[in-house]
Amino acid sequence: MGTYAAVDTRKPNTKEDTGGYLFFSGIMTMSASYRITPRVALRANWNRTITNYNRDTDVMTGGLAYRF
Repeated sequence: MGTYAAVDTRKPNTKEDTGGYLFFSGIMTMSASYRITPRVALRANWNRTITNYNRDTDVMTGGLAYRF
């Protein structure tokens, strides 16, 4: 778990501000792996960005891992 910082350039703080609106959201990642051999594994990750509005984001990734 951690913090995610983002800038919304479509929503400035004031009329004179052109930089955008800075806000913080929570981010959570869960990960799982299955070792096929002592050096090769399958890995899956699930990342969720938690906001205070209805735009929570889920990103799921997976792949093959090799240990050196």
